[in-house]
Amino acid sequence: MRALLNGMTAASRAEPGNLRYDLWQDQTDPGRFVLDELYVDGEAVAAHRATPDFQIISRP
Repeated sequence: MRALLNGMTAASRAEPGNLRYDLWQDQTDPGRFVLDELYVDGEAVAAHRATPDFQIISRP
């Protein structure tokens, strides 16, 4: 999971409208990750959610 999320970081940061994209790993539970994302508006968020990377991690 870490490798997948690391691979998404640079691409997400390069998206138009991205202001912040940080990946955090819980030090007490290494299987828990937190993504801290900030975009300029809802349109930029929608564009991010339409990317193949987002689609991969958001599958049930």
